[in-house]
Amino acid sequence: MLELFANNPAELQNVYTPLPFNIHFGFCLIATLIYLVQYWRKRSAYYLFVMIAIDLTFVTQYFTSKPVIWGLAIAEVLLIIAAIVSAYLHNKKIKAEKAEEIEAEKQFENAREEIANGYAELEKAEAQYAELLEGQKQLNDQIAAMKAQMTQVDDAFSMYWKMLD
Repeated sequence: MLELFANNPAELQNVYTPLPFNIHFGFCLIATLIYLVQYWRKRSAYYLFVMIAIDLTFVTQYFTSKPVIWGLAIAEVLLIIAAIVSAYLHNKKIKAEKAEEIEAEKQFENAREEIANGYAELEKAEAQYAELLEGQKQLNDQIAAMKAQMTQVDDAFSMYWKMLD
């Protein structure tokens, strides 16, 4: 790669491409690699449009006629517009995904709180059930005591009637 830069004198090639061929080629190659890696990482067409726009400048190394330069200029403008639009749409998509992610996290937290509240209510219900069971046990004990008293009263009446007879 260094040989490409060393073999070419640093003189201007033409009006449209002030860089020597080897330097321009190296620049385009490095830019292509960087933008391909960025596209691979972020999956945004923006990087592809900018990469193509940079690589199209290489046309000026071979063709310098006015129609070619005008066509290149129009293509560059269209590619830059496409890059801006795709970057806007991609960022909008990313924001929407983040908003969905935040909403999902909120729903998860709400569900977690509902579960925690449900457990708290379950514990309260269990405590109330335990109190009811304790109350029922006390009532059963009172009923048993009343039955015992009734039995004593019946026995006392039976003895009283026996004495009267």
